[in-house]
Amino acid sequence: MFFTLKMRYIESMGLIRIFSYFLLVIALCLPSLSNAQTQDRNRSDSQKVIYSKDKVFDLPPPNEIKRAFLVEMDSVHNECKIDIFENGHRDCKCYAMSFLEQRVKLPNVSKDIIESAIYNTCFDKGKMEAFYFGQCTAKIKVEKMIKKKKDPIEVCDCYAKSVADKISRHSRVNYKTLNWVEKDAYVGCGL
Repeated sequence: MFFTLKMRYIESMGLIRIFSYFLLVIALCLPSLSNAQTQDRNRSDSQKVIYSKDKVFDLPPPNEIKRAFLVEMDSVHNECKIDIFENGHRDCKCYAMSFLEQRVKLPNVSKDIIESAIYNTCFDKGKMEAFYFGQCTAKIKVEKMIKKKKDPIEVCDCYAKSVADKISRHSRVNYKTLNWVEKDAYVGCGL
């Protein structure tokens, strides 16, 4: 009895009509949504492009990449994350994807040669600024800055931004370049 009264109340409110209309709309749209998802999936497979921040990688669909290449890419990513210097200078995910891109193109080339070829890719200016700010506050004698009446935070901020900017603009970075860039930044920031 309670159920019949409740159903009459719902019917009188017109909720069943609204619910029926809602189900009809879903039933009509569901096949087209499924078709659109299939088309998107097919389009992304045929483009063979993966995006990471500002870099575009030309890769085949994931199911066409050899498992050994993916394992090697994961190893490159982990090595980058563990290395304080590397992790402080580059986006490790981007670097690993660059490695995979080259590995797929050059399957018989050694890992070292590929890493050498991609060494100057995926630098992250924000990470470098944080890294060099930390280096500055750890390395530079804060007492020296205070004696010169310089704010250590300002000096280290200047130093970090200067180094990161110069490294970002270099096409080929090596330890000699890094030494020059760091010394130039020290002088430029008044140390």
